Amino acid sequence: MRHANHLPALLLIAAFATSAFATSVLAVAPSPGNVVEPARIPTVAAVAKSPVSAADRRFQLHADKLLDAMWREFPERGVRVGYYKYADQMTVPDQAQRNRSLQFYDRQLALLKQFDGQKLSVSNQVDLALIRQQFESGRWYLTTFKAWQWQPSSYNVGGSFGVMLTTEYAPLDTRLRQVMARLANVPAYYTAAKAGITNPTLEHTQLALI
Repeated sequence: MRHANHLPALLLIAAFATSAFATSVLAVAPSPGNVVEPARIPTVAAVAKSPVSAADRRFQLHADKLLDAMWREFPERGVRVGYYKYADQMTVPDQAQRNRSLQFYDRQLALLKQFDGQKLSVSNQVDLALIRQQFESGRWYLTTFKAWQWQPSSYNVGGSFGVMLTTEYAPLDTRLRQVMARLANVPAYYTAAKAGITNPTLEHTQLALI
């Protein structure tokens, strides 16, 4: 099956794990409904012979659309995992952007409710659980952990620019145009960063100055 390697879920995990707010482990404790019991996992041979159900096809199509929506909402994360469709866009970390991100998480979590894990293959059950937990984690970091208020070291535009300039994913002229488009938003980025930092920790302030 195409999703046997959990590509959509792993890409999402990679995006979250390398994002600015990931200052500690992003794992969310699995809920009883998300755990796949080992006794129910079929053999590899059985999985290989199993036809793709309508529920699995629908979930796979949704996962593909979800990934593009994810990179469009968080273009820096796309760049970090090698997806450059939105590389010319820079996220400005202001309150309006945080509101949009929260709406994105809520919208995606609501859409996942249409899928009954019991009707999906084991591979897609795992994908569904991982994707749901990553969005729940992202929402928690945004609304509860709130590193954007106290961790100035998380505000750094250099990473994406470095990847774009040193990775030959497109001709140099194309990459330079994308870099220039992003540079136009750097002043707004740091203005938003200064407005967001209200209670910086000493350690993270020192780290930001290194």
